[in-house]
Amino acid sequence: MALPPQVFVKRIAKRVFGVSSGAKKIETQNNPELTRIPTNSKIAPSNEAEYVKEKYLRFQADFMGTGWVDFKSQWQKDFKSGFSWNVEWPSSQQLALGIDVKGADVKVPWEFGRMHQLLRVAFYSDENMDSYFASVLEDFKKYNPIGFGVQWMNAMEVSIRAINLAAAFNQTGYNKKEDLVFLQSHFSFVLQHLEHKEGLGNNHYLANLSGLLCGLTFFPQWEALQAKRSWIIQQFCLEIDKQFYQDGGNFEGSTYYHALSSELAFLGLAFLIQMEENEAVAKVQTKVFGAYDVLQTLAKPNGELPQFGDNDSGRVLPISVKGEWMTPKERSLKYQNLNSGAQNQGEKELVENVLDVSRILEMGAALFQSNPTLKSYEGQWLRNFISGRSLKANWQEPRTTLTPDPSLALPEHETWELKFEAIQLDRLKSYYFQDFGMVVIKSDEFYLAMSLLQRDHAHRYRGHFHNDQLSIELWVHGQNLLSDPGVITYTGDMELRNDLRSAKAHNTPYLGEEPNRFMEGLVGLFHMMNETNTQLFALSDTTIKAALFFKNEKIEREIRIESNKVVIHDSASKPFKINTKNSLVSDGYGRILNT
Repeated sequence: MALPPQVFVKRIAKRVFGVSSGAKKIETQNNPELTRIPTNSKIAPSNEAEYVKEKYLRFQADFMGTGWVDFKSQWQKDFKSGFSWNVEWPSSQQLALGIDVKGADVKVPWEFGRMHQLLRVAFYSDENMDSYFASVLEDFKKYNPIGFGVQWMNAMEVSIRAINLAAAFNQTGYNKKEDLVFLQSHFSFVLQHLEHKEGLGNNHYLANLSGLLCGLTFFPQWEALQAKRSWIIQQFCLEIDKQFYQDGGNFEGSTYYHALSSELAFLGLAFLIQMEENEAVAKVQTKVFGAYDVLQTLAKPNGELPQFGDNDSGRVLPISVKGEWMTPKERSLKYQNLNSGAQNQGEKELVENVLDVSRILEMGAALFQSNPTLKSYEGQWLRNFISGRSLKANWQEPRTTLTPDPSLALPEHETWELKFEAIQLDRLKSYYFQDFGMVVIKSDEFYLAMSLLQRDHAHRYRGHFHNDQLSIELWVHGQNLLSDPGVITYTGDMELRNDLRSAKAHNTPYLGEEPNRFMEGLVGLFHMMNETNTQLFALSDTTIKAALFFKNEKIEREIRIESNKVVIHDSASKPFKINTKNSLVSDGYGRILNT
């Protein structure tokens, strides 16, 4: 129902009649060589980095709250539910295996398969890591034959794994020929399984293209891939233009998907710079800077984003580690559902902060600031990767227009407020990204964001949107006073997923029905109807006035910031409820906080 006719015809032809997109397999080289690009990215490892390195060297990892589990030969397993996908089945049939199993979440094995383990060991170790690399890769290849099992289900995951492997090999000089062939097999697989979706590509397709740019960069002598060079670069430029609005926001309808797509854009741009594709760099650098500008503005002073929309796809190249040390007891007091791998109750474990985007911001700073102060591996690595070149984007803040206030006479009203220790009002500054649909008022001690996330020009499926329009996040003096519930599961529990993206789970006025309906069943996991309109009537450094319209209903929200409180006045066309304390709240995909 949501597809344009020409896309519908192509989709039916491919699925029913077996008509392919015409992608051709490209052969790997018999004796490949990975071109080494000096990065000199050496930072004294932190205690956190040393801790995770030692765990990884023992084939242990903790992703998405699994606890420190042994991942050797366990690449098909969701460690939280215990369910394993079937490596004997083709990858195209894997999703159906776990979809009816309560709690089975395909995101967990995918995270283990991205090879962040090898990436971090490469950056945290001075000694030769060849034997570790060879051992992990031998294990992965044995239990994940190409085209079978959960690790080859989509080209996005293959692309991210390839980027991590290439960066790790480059950092250490690892050059075992059979593993370089294996890396090239990733790029060949991506070309065969491009996620263009008959022209409706999204972050998956952007990841495909960034991955292929990585392959072009590190294998300049691979003629079969280089023959696709012009097309890959052209497609990357087209997708940057399509997927990012004129104000820099991303069309996925999610703050954290904006971060993910921005990281893919930063890496793709860095690969273009390294390849000296100056014409392509000139085409995309302004849009990519816009994405960086939005990400800087969306970030709270603590480096986190408001969790509007989905937050389930993690990082691309997470070299640095940030986290909190906890005993098993402390972990259980903070979270409802995180496993612990500790051997005793007094042992402190690291729980990584997966909401922090400061390291992605440093990647943007490395590209666009001439003399940035870079504290993370990511920023320093990227700056050295592009030889310190700084881009000068011709960026102008897009003009925004406010809708004339109709002064609606709405019968239902409620005023409520949140108090806090005094702030300095003269430090506040307001921002509005009209195309993206986000309002932010912030200083170094105060942060308020309102979702007006734009649906009309977004990705057609709107699969990553939530019914969070008019909802706000509030952070003052280091404390979250109002938080979005976030995302806990994706395929593991479709009913819970819909609950968490519903209007009633947010602090927006709820009128007893969803303003944008979810589609039923598995289809609804990735689709949402577009039935609303938002308008911003007023914005200053201390005030916001906005409205949400759907069907014949109207909701209006006014916010006034005072030195020691935020006053919120809500009104609507019929009785409503406001949920300021959701029973389920997440501080990262898969995690449930004790509230």
